[in-house]
Amino acid sequence: PIQLRAMAIGLADVGWFPGLQDPTGESTWPPAVVLMAHLSSSRGRALLCGRNVLELGAGNGELAKIVAAMRPRKLLATDLPHRIEQLGDVLHGTCAEAAALPWGDQKAVEMLCRRHFGAPHADVVLISDCLYTNWVEDSATALAVTVAAALGERSGQAHDGTALLAYVPRSSALEEQFFKCTAQLGLRKLPLPKPACAQARGTELCP
Repeated sequence: PIQLRAMAIGLADVGWFPGLQDPTGESTWPPAVVLMAHLSSSRGRALLCGRNVLELGAGNGELAKIVAAMRPRKLLATDLPHRIEQLGDVLHGTCAEAAALPWGDQKAVEMLCRRHFGAPHADVVLISDCLYTNWVEDSATALAVTVAAALGERSGQAHDGTALLAYVPRSSALEEQFFKCTAQLGLRKLPLPKPACAQARGTELCP
């Protein structure tokens, strides 16, 4: 079954002024550290080894570098177009590649996955700190559509895929919209096993 597991840690607030370039991708945020720890465990390594892995909102590439060491079949780190050159430089010499991917475009997700994985979906999707307060209209819905498309949920194909989402709770409205949309796209919320971080709380979504 297609699954989406969510880990939320701490409380924070972040934002930037309209018209200015989003600076959030320049830092390694706490959710990425939690996700790194989980993926570095034996369970995380088993999840990634030999799989096609897609990261959304890869930012400065620190998480992708950790994942690249877990021997995935292929790893594609994606972000906004203006971040791809720098992201590619950071990932140079690893098994990871960088590519731009607009959220909310199901066809763009499928085309990108076919180009890099030879399939219309990924096996594992990683999302770290992509739910935050900003002035981007309906980014929660766009992210949910992208996650569902990346897992093949909208293609109608039977596929055993997993998405891991780590985030700091900042905007309850944004988070509620994201999980509402994932439910509408065929994913439902289930309890998570004990999280990697004692301060984390989590949910799992699956069909």
